[in-house]
Amino acid sequence: MPIRIRIGSKGKTYQAWYRYRGKYIAKTFVRRTDAQEWLVTERDSANKRPTHAKSSTTFGEVCQQWLPRYKVDVKYCTYDNARLFIQKWLEPYLGGLRMEEVTDLDLIELREKILDSGCGPRTANYALSIVSKIFNDASNPTKQWNFRLTNPVKGLKPLALELKQIPYWDADEIVRFLKTAEKEFPRDYPLYCFLLNSGARIGEACAMQWEQVDLDRSSIQIRRNMDWVRNRTENTTKNHELRTVGIVEELECVLREHFLKQGRPASDDLVFGNQEGKPRALRGIYRGSFHPCIKLAKVREITLHDLRHTFAAHYVMNGGKIYDLKKILGHRDIQMTERYAHLSSEYIQQQTAIIGFSSTGAKRARS
Repeated sequence: MPIRIRIGSKGKTYQAWYRYRGKYIAKTFVRRTDAQEWLVTERDSANKRPTHAKSSTTFGEVCQQWLPRYKVDVKYCTYDNARLFIQKWLEPYLGGLRMEEVTDLDLIELREKILDSGCGPRTANYALSIVSKIFNDASNPTKQWNFRLTNPVKGLKPLALELKQIPYWDADEIVRFLKTAEKEFPRDYPLYCFLLNSGARIGEACAMQWEQVDLDRSSIQIRRNMDWVRNRTENTTKNHELRTVGIVEELECVLREHFLKQGRPASDDLVFGNQEGKPRALRGIYRGSFHPCIKLAKVREITLHDLRHTFAAHYVMNGGKIYDLKKILGHRDIQMTERYAHLSSEYIQQQTAIIGFSSTGAKRARS
């Protein structure tokens, strides 16, 4: 139960609180048991308050009807994540409640259970975002149910997320890793060289065909991606946008040699497929070469996606522009790319150099 302990001039007190339809409701008690009893009573009365919905349909029933519709609108991995969250968290705790009985107090308790299980605030926020989607669709007149319900998630603020430093290798670690990969795992050396020199996602690399690679013009079109849940390729990228990346001289030499070793493959053959020419399994890449290569090269443990961070970090540190990096990485929002801005001393200086004050005067903005 959400109960806060307060110590003031009157000694220790217990404040019980909850939100109802976006409003903060609280009451202070001398004894914890009184606070707990008040919360239980308030929750029961909140469940009995009239709503516009007139249905005996439970939240669990709506979830099972909502999932197939949601599957049509999103990528399969997004649908599968929602399905797993509903199965693990939402149905066990909310599935038996009627739609009009679900309150923000129930969601606060659900969120606390998720946190108590050892999961982080991102997981709790994602669970509540699914609940919000379900209620929004249930109240949509174009959908099947057309309930007139107040979304209980509306009054809850997402939990603050811990700011984490972006993991990436320094130049010495990159060289040691690539040298080890070339010597010990020559089959996957071109893949790692491509990831570190292009900033592409691992799914985009594993789905890439030779027709996307133009060695004469030193460019690669990124227009395919992997669906790791189904282990198959998709003719689109994560953000459904085509982009072109350049091929640096070092990468061009590796790709030309890789092309010849594959026996001049057809245009629709995968660049980094397995021995049968089919898409690689992500687990196979990790276990087969990536983790062993990290140990042999004695570099920091990171993920395959962190190779993308490594490219972006060194691009910025070597003077690359944030807007250009956004186009290379295929970010839809510039805020995603600005995570790397702190690595560029030139960028920070440019942003702060537009103002300047001293006893002799103030810097004027350029007209």
